[in-house]
Amino acid sequence: MIYSALNTVVFRINDYLKLKYSNQDNRLELCNLLEQDGSLALSETNKVIATLVNIERETAAGINRKVELSAKGKHILSNPPIFINLYLLFTSVYTGKNYAEGLKFLSSIIEFLQSNIVIDHSNTPQLNKQIDKLVFEIYNMDIQNLSQLWGAIGGKYMPSVLFKVRMLTIDQENIKAELDSISQPNSKAEM
Repeated sequence: MIYSALNTVVFRINDYLKLKYSNQDNRLELCNLLEQDGSLALSETNKVIATLVNIERETAAGINRKVELSAKGKHILSNPPIFINLYLLFTSVYTGKNYAEGLKFLSSIIEFLQSNIVIDHSNTPQLNKQIDKLVFEIYNMDIQNLSQLWGAIGGKYMPSVLFKVRMLTIDQENIKAELDSISQPNSKAEM
């Protein structure tokens, strides 16, 4: 679900950048910023990288378990859906004389997400059907927290902006339906 949500967002932003700048190249990539050895994850520079830097459980909706009555009259305890927020870092990896161009693309990504604060099925038909909507807000960080984030990533600061993406729902009912569809025997394979 996380991959599906973020991949769709990156796809939409790349479409926007292609239209805005009449360019066919993807300027935004969904990937790690750095490899484990500290080198850039992308072999090429002059891209903006979208990196998931945190997953947080949203507790505002509550975390109570549900008690349901089965068809046989027994009480069944079920786990409630889990609501999660994602923290998505957009980093401009443009070097040398291309630094200003990187800022241009970073600004355009902010522009896109400001004008599309909510991504849902009405404006993004390719959004996974299990995702109701994604809500974007810039997550402000002071210099100290920003420094800690970059230290945790293992890199030196590059121009970037952090967005909080609210909220994905992971529901056991959806998981059960998906598992049931996977575990259904293929009648042709049985023959």
